Amino acid sequence: MSRIAIVNALVDNVGLSKKHATAVLKELFDATDGIIAKSLKKGEKIGITGFGTFSIGKRNARVGRNPQTGEKVKIAASKAPKFKAGASLKAFVNGKTAATKKVAKKVAKEVAKKVAKKAAKKK
Repeated sequence: MSRIAIVNALVDNVGLSKKHATAVLKELFDATDGIIAKSLKKGEKIGITGFGTFSIGKRNARVGRNPQTGEKVKIAASKAPKFKAGASLKAFVNGKTAATKKVAKKVAKEVAKKVAKKAAKKK
């Protein structure tokens, strides 16, 4: 599905104007200015309950080989964005109607714990 198809789906399903739908999509997913990209740059995880979690994976420095010459090449350490699908998304993609109630309760408890920790830190 392309960006334009997502914009059109937002227009049809949510009733946003094309201009507003495009702005929302850009604000969330732009590779340099989007909310998700900025949060990942700061090292934060972005969790969308039931959908999944965006995070940063770290790759260590290593030595590789040039396939044409066989010469050893140093490859610098780097970071790469990762996405881990949530239970509900996995269930839907696999043809199940939804995640079990146990999973939903577990997720709700985890979210409640995180919110309580953040509230305790602010005090």
